[in-house]
Amino acid sequence: MDTSQIIKIIKEELSEAETRIIQRLSAEESSHSEDNAPLKPLPENENYAKALKSYLAGGTHSGTAKELGVSMAQVKKYYTWLVKNGYLPIENAELSEAEQRVVDCIYERKMSLRETAQELGCSVSNVTYRRDSALRKGYVPKNTK
Repeated sequence: MDTSQIIKIIKEELSEAETRIIQRLSAEESSHSEDNAPLKPLPENENYAKALKSYLAGGTHSGTAKELGVSMAQVKKYYTWLVKNGYLPIENAELSEAEQRVVDCIYERKMSLRETAQELGCSVSNVTYRRDSALRKGYVPKNTK
């Protein structure tokens, strides 16, 4: 076995260990929170763990997208999941008027994404983006907590 292969294996093992440590620390942090609910396990996709590591190190959306080799839309999906599931802190920012209209349609009026898009005269992807943005900002739908 040559040295480069050993180095590669060591790096992979260290990366996996780092991911497990981050998950454990995040779980311990959340266990000190008021609700003491355990964190939902990270999805099987290794990019969630890599995104978490990047954001915890102060990474930006664009830097994380570049690092993972994915689109901004994809990295924002990772970020939203990590915030919604307690791995990252909520932004706690005010919702824009467009975000508020979207969450009213989806969560208050129980409309589908397609119905919301038709109601607001925009695309389904725009509705999804506004919904995810509201969730990142700390919007919590009634009846979910």
